[in-house]
Amino acid sequence: MSEELIQKFFRKKCTAEEASDVLEFLKNNPKILDEYLSKKEWDEIESNILMPEKFWEEAWDTIQKKKRADVKILWLKRSAVAACIAGVIGFGFLWLNVVGAMAVVLLSWLMQKLIPSKQREPQKIVL
Repeated sequence: MSEELIQKFFRKKCTAEEASDVLEFLKNNPKILDEYLSKKEWDEIESNILMPEKFWEEAWDTIQKKKRADVKILWLKRSAVAACIAGVIGFGFLWLNVVGAMAVVLLSWLMQKLIPSKQREPQKIVL
């Protein structure tokens, strides 16, 4: 986190996204706060300071963009899973048909080799 951005945050000159980043950074690194404000100064700050309307609009827009991005990512993940499942089912169906056809060809070839026919006409085998 840059020194300029932290200073910009304390002067209330940063955007909503920058303020959110700085606030998260300061929450995760409380020792750094001592360099800027003492405990007494932090205690004196009102927690319900009114923020300008522009700040709330930027914050709301940021939240909505993130929400839309999350929905798109979720939709893409679900679509990818559905496509994979459809591909596996399709490949399995194709594989079973190919293997089944190969088995029929192999069986007919084996029957011709193992049971030689003296007649030229095809014979039916009843099981």
